[in-house]
Amino acid sequence: MYVGKGYLTEGLFKLNVVIVNSTGNRMIVSAYMVDSFNLWHARLGHVNKRSIYRMVKLNLLPKFNIDLNKKCEICTESKFARQPFKSVQERSNELLGLIYSDLCDFKSIPTRGEKIITSPLLMIVVNIAKSI
Repeated sequence: MYVGKGYLTEGLFKLNVVIVNSTGNRMIVSAYMVDSFNLWHARLGHVNKRSIYRMVKLNLLPKFNIDLNKKCEICTESKFARQPFKSVQERSNELLGLIYSDLCDFKSIPTRGEKIITSPLLMIVVNIAKSI
């Protein structure tokens, strides 16, 4: 059984292979896995290293080296906690004193002319009403 990564190139999935022996018109190749720990870590829902190591010991996964110093970027980012915004006691009531902005990405939504927007859109809403 082989579990590894393939890359989509020109409509075909290609595997990483190494030519082991080539004699005449016969060739023996060997496929190899790239970052097998990272592959299984991602496939198993970013499970911790200890659980993967236990699965290797139980022969549920193929044997591979586990680099204890390497950290998963997705796991690191998911542990960041965002601080809440401070609540504002006063709101501006001056003309053009309140402006909202948002960055939108509409790549998957076609327009009326069936064109697809390829660049992000900056949307700005300006509150021009003045409170009395």
